[in-house]
Amino acid sequence: MFDRRMAYSSKEIEKMEAAIPDRAAEAVGLAYNEAINSGLSVLIASNGILFEITADGHRKEIKKLPARIHVQKGLTIRINPLT
Repeated sequence: MFDRRMAYSSKEIEKMEAAIPDRAAEAVGLAYNEAINSGLSVLIASNGILFEITADGHRKEIKKLPARIHVQKGLTIRINPLT
């Protein structure tokens, strides 16, 4: 068996991390299209409202969403599990 750990330079890591948002957006788009093309519905949030989108294109309002919570970029949040 081989060692799966690889040594990357800081520049290589930065380059891979910079690609994460685009790759995530692409994955979400593909999942959306796959669900719609399979005849399923999807939920999307738009302008503070949660909508259900059906395969035939019908858009149904589900509920109004609470205001977004603005968080400082780079902020670390620690969550302590309840014990």
